[in-house]
Amino acid sequence: ADTIRFGPDMAMLNHQATARGARAFATFVDCGPQAEGQLARARDLIAALPLRAGVSAWNGQLVARFLSPDSRTLRDSLITFLQAYRGAPLPRVWHC
Repeated sequence: ADTIRFGPDMAMLNHQATARGARAFATFVDCGPQAEGQLARARDLIAALPLRAGVSAWNGQLVARFLSPDSRTLRDSLITFLQAYRGAPLPRVWHC
């Protein structure tokens, strides 16, 4: 579980240690049996994306965080990442 709470002042997202001005963000979590072993592959996949992202793996899970200045770039990058990571197309609802 991730508890993030923003008040009416979103200035905290402008700091170097948080989002450096990004306004769109997403978290991907893989808890499957092979998740930790996918770390290098996931890092290679995010390296080609036009946004900032990072991946960590520990205790049998893999977590990727994505930061983007806009939602369109975030969505397009997530689709690219998820399709490559899964090795399969996403459900049609993602392409509406």
